[in-house]
Formats: sequence, C-alpha cells, structure tokens
Amino acid sequence: MKKLLSILGLTTSLLFLFSCHETKQLQGREDELLQSKWMVSEIDGELIAPSNDAKQANLLLANGRFSGSTGCNSMSGTYTLSGDHDIKFGAAMMTRMACAGPNTEAKFMAAFNRINKWEISGDILMLFENKTKLLTFQGQPIKGTPVN
Repeated sequence: MKKLLSILGLTTSLLFLFSCHETKQLQGREDELLQSKWMVSEIDGELIAPSNDAKQANLLLANGRFSGSTGCNSMSGTYTLSGDHDIKFGAAMMTRMACAGPNTEAKFMAAFNRINKWEISGDILMLFENKTKLLTFQGQPIKGTPVN
C-alpha cells in the first residue's frame, strides 16, 4: 500500500511539474507575440504594399485578446495559445463602416478566420492554416517594449 501511495504521489508531482513547464513555455512564446504591432505584408501569397495611413491591416495581441484593423474596419476579440504554436482566434467583433476604394478586408478576414498555427522569424509573424501560410506581418516595436 505504501508503494502504491508513493507511486501515486510521484505521478501527481510529475504531472504538476510538466503542466507548470508547459504554461511557462506558452508564456515565453506569447511574449514574442506581444512585442510588436503587426502590420500585414502578405495575404494568401499576395504582397501588400506598406502604408503610412491608418488603413493598413494590422494586429495587436495582448493577454488573450487581439485588436487591429482589416484595412477598413476595426476588429477585436480573443485568442488562445496551446500545443506547439497552435493559436485559435475567437469570433472577431468588427465595426461596419462603408469602405471606399480598394481595400484588403474581404481577403484578410477570409484568411484570418482559418488560422490555427503561428510562427515568428525575427520581426516577421506568419499565420497558417495547418502548413499553408495565409497571413504574413512585419513587426513594428510598441513604444515601451524592448527591441531584440
């Protein structure tokens, strides 16, 4: 009986340690996502020219919440990280302004709604549906955050 209780105690301790380790790993990876305002540079393989106006699609991530622009309307919602670079975005709440002229909103949202993976390389954020890259962003440091 003592042996069984010892094994049970050891197993419980190991499970606790591994779950804490996974949480720390996710937090460390999330920190990479929080360092920048992400400006869209590519949608489904189509390059998007950088813009100095507020109409460039962008994404900000912080503490399980996202906000940004589709290139026309503002959006916000929630996200969760899990596993190995898995990300799940909740339904986006959006403004519904009429958008004059060409814009990227329809393409951006079609891609955004399919995302389930992410990867960062330097100051580039790539969002995927499985192994298919859908959106690429160029990072711009947020004031007050350290630059790597």
